[in-house]
Amino acid sequence: MTKDYDSLSAEEKLLIVNGQTLVNETREKVKMRTKALDLTCRFQLRDDCKAIEKCIQKLSRSGGSEPDMKKLELAIIRLQTSAKGILES
Repeated sequence: MTKDYDSLSAEEKLLIVNGQTLVNETREKVKMRTKALDLTCRFQLRDDCKAIEKCIQKLSRSGGSEPDMKKLELAIIRLQTSAKGILES
């Protein structure tokens, strides 16, 4: 299956880039963390990252429907919130 990002609007493309960047940064922070995270925190961050990637894949397949955009926005907010709470504590 090929990813067709050409059909997406600039706003949708920007949202996808922001989401993937956040996922990459969060995963890097988890790897660089000196104090070990407990299993619950690791699972929370992992699941939030996967939710964003799933939304991105769905957006690329569906051509950018409004409900999918909203789900991606909410997934990004959820990861930002959980990453800030877990990694900056």
